[in-house]
Amino acid sequence: MSQHFVGQHINEEVLVTTRPHWIVFLSVVITGVMLLAVIPIALALVEFFAPRLFAYPYAPLLWLGMGLYGYAVWSFFFLSWLRYWLDVWIITTERIIKIEQHHLFSREMAEFRISRIQDVTVEINGFLATMLKFGDLKVFTASEESGFTFKRIPHPEKIKDIILHHQAAPAPLP
Repeated sequence: MSQHFVGQHINEEVLVTTRPHWIVFLSVVITGVMLLAVIPIALALVEFFAPRLFAYPYAPLLWLGMGLYGYAVWSFFFLSWLRYWLDVWIITTERIIKIEQHHLFSREMAEFRISRIQDVTVEINGFLATMLKFGDLKVFTASEESGFTFKRIPHPEKIKDIILHHQAAPAPLP
């Protein structure tokens, strides 16, 4: 079964759909867990140094503050997951489409034809990126300012080979 997306042309096939590497989201998960670990530590410190804060009239404010902090951490986690999941790069037989979610209500969508590609570069920096096979893929067109950078995607070399293979292939007849 082939993949389809809104706005797909007739006879256009999806070659690759990719998102940032899972390690990118793992760093968000680790940060979220560390931020949530602050709550029990803070409660233990308050109980040890200022146990009166657990009694009336301070207790409701203490629990409200902890609840708001927990809500802020979960909001950070949810928005980070949403951004990770909605950042998508689609490579088809005709186009390269970049969809990036910047904020909750801010999305950037751009595309260019695969026949306009002048250069494709792969950058893999660091031990972890080399071992887990993720990096940046830069695709440039004839104009210097035009092009896409796919940041921290899995297997950028394979995607580069797919792009170059389909760029060299003759365009299908209508």
